[in-house]
Amino acid sequence: PSGRKQFYHLSYARDRLRKGKPAAQLTTFLRAWRCETPWIVIPKKIGKFLRCALCEWLKLQVDKCPRTQPELMALFKERLCSHVSVRGAQRLVQGRVQELSPQSNGTKWFMKVDKQDEKATVVPTEWSQLSTPFFQSGERLIVAINGSFYHGLDNLQVHMRTMFEDIEHGSEMQMSTFLLNFHEAVLLEKRGPEELYLGADNTPKETKNKYGCWWCMWLLCVMLINKVPLHSICLMFLLVGHTHDDIDRFFLRLRVAIAGRNYYTVAGLMKLIVDGLPGFNIRHSHLHTVWAWKDMADLDLPVLQGLRRVHAVNFYTHRGAVFV
Repeated sequence: PSGRKQFYHLSYARDRLRKGKPAAQLTTFLRAWRCETPWIVIPKKIGKFLRCALCEWLKLQVDKCPRTQPELMALFKERLCSHVSVRGAQRLVQGRVQELSPQSNGTKWFMKVDKQDEKATVVPTEWSQLSTPFFQSGERLIVAINGSFYHGLDNLQVHMRTMFEDIEHGSEMQMSTFLLNFHEAVLLEKRGPEELYLGADNTPKETKNKYGCWWCMWLLCVMLINKVPLHSICLMFLLVGHTHDDIDRFFLRLRVAIAGRNYYTVAGLMKLIVDGLPGFNIRHSHLHTVWAWKDMADLDLPVLQGLRRVHAVNFYTHRGAVFV
């Protein structure tokens, strides 16, 4: 993540203090950083989607705090360290799930879903003509890509699902993507998991809302009626502004793979991506169906309160019922 090395020194000093051990001064910490881990670089600039409002506000308060008020500055620094610790704990839990999934013999699947920036993939693209009026203001086909990064599957690592402007982005699009991806993964693996972990952006617009919860309940009911082993679905969300992980790094590699290369059809774009990223096991398909999941509101299903402050929700079946 972006920031200053001083903030990492604060976290280090805080951990040492909790253990009752002395901490090195900032100059010693920086000297050790330069000598021991020079390859760890803190980026100075990051994208707008990777900024955490709380981090930015606390950093601003530390900068603006008068040096004559060390107690107030220490308070802001302590709050920043606490926030970074929560972020680190979330990363450790998600990393543990990603590590255990391939070791579970197919009983645990982890699927992280995120959407690529639409402006990065527009058909057709002729790089030598991008400054012409047609490519600046003409009508072209905007191809959105919903990417899924899997852990725990033998035959699948990355799935790209394309969609056009006729599909409204929101809960119904996201839940339909989840369902189609899960269905195709089961057909490919010829088996299903017992526990499914779904990661997505921490936003109520797409997944973190009542429609996403109802979809999980519905899927578990379908599995229960048909005696399928899947008995648990866990929705996992990282803190807003700290969601950059495997699928985001894949999208960065994707943009590098197609940079400077011309493509005129969606099929040509997909071929460029697959050929340009030979290190990934990639499958791709189109979002051909979006179901009206919001119509489940007519079923008088329970509404979960306080989802905005929750970062993990587990749905599971027990004795013929679905629990949260």
